[in-house]
Amino acid sequence: MRKVFLTGLMAAGMLAFCGRAWACEDDLVRGMDGNFTHGLVNIVTGWYEVPHQIHKGYNKGIGDVNESPALSRSAGAVMGTFRGASQAVGRTGWGVIQLGGFWSRNPNTNREFRPLLDGEYSWEKGTKKEFLCPTFKDGWNRMAPRMQRGFRNIVGAVPEIPGQVVKGDRQEKNSLKGFGKGVWFCASRAVQGTGEFVMFPVASPEENFNVPFEEIEGWDAVHGRYNNNVPPK
Repeated sequence: MRKVFLTGLMAAGMLAFCGRAWACEDDLVRGMDGNFTHGLVNIVTGWYEVPHQIHKGYNKGIGDVNESPALSRSAGAVMGTFRGASQAVGRTGWGVIQLGGFWSRNPNTNREFRPLLDGEYSWEKGTKKEFLCPTFKDGWNRMAPRMQRGFRNIVGAVPEIPGQVVKGDRQEKNSLKGFGKGVWFCASRAVQGTGEFVMFPVASPEENFNVPFEEIEGWDAVHGRYNNNVPPK
């Protein structure tokens, strides 16, 4: 994985000096900055999710035992401990991905998945994204697709290289730039896909910060389906 991180970083750097400036250059710079900053902060402060969620659980209590406020708050604190552990692992783990892979492209959004982090930062109250939405089955149906998307990105990583080479030659008569993009996109899908596949049971950020992949699947460019990944407005 270390080699993948370094390969993607080198490919992104090569593209910065290859050909004309991209129209989305500013978005890429902002995205990389957002990834790096959030990654660093999430690694350093991920642990705070545990006491923060315990505090939130204690204050909210458990509705089923509201007739006994002390029991309700105690139960809420216990539930907050488990939720805090999940949120802390997710925030810290995704912080590593964001920091180490700050250069990587990413999927459009995670908002349709579960579980999700409550807030952008660990100290924010945020909004609780219930896993029971409204049932456990519904929550699972929004968890499994994250693992599936991760697997597709792992499988689709290598096809990005020949796909982007052909795309670069056809669209810009620049297969070298296409090769650079292909290596970059390949490494990006490998990083993002591995993160989603391994960490699908724990909470992730609701949104991603860098520019999304140009194609929905890694093999789309090979089949001539160019630029079909239009981010939702």
